[in-house]
Amino acid sequence: MADPGVLRVLTDRRVGTKIMIAVAVIATFSVADGLYALTSLDRTNDQVKTVYGHSLELNTIGELRSAVNRTWLAADDYLLAATDAERASAATALKTAEDQVAQTTAQYRTFPIGAGETAAITSFQTKWAGYLSFVQDRLLPAAGDTQRLNAVRSGEQATQLTALRADMSTLSEETVASAAAQEASAETLYHSTRLWVLGVLLVSAVIGLVVAAGIARLIVGPLARCVRTLTSIGEGDLTARVEVTGRDEIAQLAGTLNHTAQAMADLVGKVTGSSHTLASASEQLSAVSLQLSASAEETSVQVTTVSESAGQVSHSVQAVAAGAEEMGLSIREIADNAGEAAGVAAGAARTAEATNTSVARLGKASTQIGDVIKLITAIAQQTNLLALNATIEAARAGEMGKGFAVVASEVKDLAQETAKATEDISAQVAAIQAESNGAVEAIREIAQVIATINDYTTTIASAVEEQTATTSEIARSVGHAAEGSSSIAETISGVAQAAQQVTSGATETQQTAAELARMAAELSTTVSAYRV
Repeated sequence: MADPGVLRVLTDRRVGTKIMIAVAVIATFSVADGLYALTSLDRTNDQVKTVYGHSLELNTIGELRSAVNRTWLAADDYLLAATDAERASAATALKTAEDQVAQTTAQYRTFPIGAGETAAITSFQTKWAGYLSFVQDRLLPAAGDTQRLNAVRSGEQATQLTALRADMSTLSEETVASAAAQEASAETLYHSTRLWVLGVLLVSAVIGLVVAAGIARLIVGPLARCVRTLTSIGEGDLTARVEVTGRDEIAQLAGTLNHTAQAMADLVGKVTGSSHTLASASEQLSAVSLQLSASAEETSVQVTTVSESAGQVSHSVQAVAAGAEEMGLSIREIADNAGEAAGVAAGAARTAEATNTSVARLGKASTQIGDVIKLITAIAQQTNLLALNATIEAARAGEMGKGFAVVASEVKDLAQETAKATEDISAQVAAIQAESNGAVEAIREIAQVIATINDYTTTIASAVEEQTATTSEIARSVGHAAEGSSSIAETISGVAQAAQQVTSGATETQQTAAELARMAAELSTTVSAYRV
């Protein structure tokens, strides 16, 4: 069973480190196996070189045999030579063969030979030196003496040749034995190296498989759990989580996956809440649009009423304008009468009756002016009331009624100015009536108050000028009122159009609210497929 501490250490390592550990284990055994194999190959190479050296030794021994045989043949040629020339040639061949034997033995000693080969070559060299002395001292001098030569050759020469052959055979046997030992050692090294390499390969393969399986389990297991969790999330289960320990990349991946799943769950929860909020908002928007549509219809009705009132205001203003024209005619007539009164002031006594008539007409005209002033006052009051109502309706209309409110305010101001002007006219008319009464009384005392009548006529002329100016002002005010009533009518038309646009916008808002409700339902259906 694996040590938990080791597993914990491996679990906390990065994926690349885990893979490198498996590779390092296998590589370590492979390197060790390779180093051992290289060492064995070096030893095998040395043994091959040694075997090759033994082959060279055997070849040298063969050359040594050939050189020895040539000395024997050269000695026989010397002994069998019939002439001095043949002996000299044989002696030269013998010398050459002896030198080759010496060179071959010296070359053999350069090889890394063992103790047996050293003893054999030393014995051979010793016996060979004795044989050379024998040839020079005993064998070659016996040339021509057949009996002596036969005795030497059959006796001492045969013994020395047998001993030399035995030493060369021993030398060959020792070399062959050494080569055989090297071959056996090489074969043993081969088998041991083969077993060792195969064993190390097998052990490294088993250990590598075990380590690879363990590391694969540490990698594949968490990955499989991550895949299962991703599958669950893909099927809509946002509560799925990965339980992975450690601090490697897979653990980081699991942590990121858990964080992403939680973020998705939070997002789906928020989307669910937003869909409910959107549905509620769409309902509220629909209700508001209905209320807005009702308000727009009510505004349209009120605008119609205001439009009718504006028409009445325009009609009243036109009536005021007509009254102002009539008052202007009356004032001009008063001016004419005042001029005549001033022209005949010197003959007042003679024309008292005509003056009385003129004064009576003046009183009547003053009474008519008073009636006109009352009519203007009533129109101004009605205009003021209509302007006040228009201001209230403009305030209800909101932003669209601001222009209408300004116009209504101007109409109200004009109505107030008209009322003020009529008050001035009333005062002047009252003065005229008072003066007319005084004139009636003065006619009775015309003789005594001619000068006073002259003053009164001057006062009447001045009053007529003031009435003329006032009448002009009233005419201008009435003109402004007429323009204001026209502006009010135009503004009311604009308000009516705005009310229609509001009604249309309310209808579109209802459609938008219905679309939002449908989208909220679809969104709620979509997110309901996830479990959070």
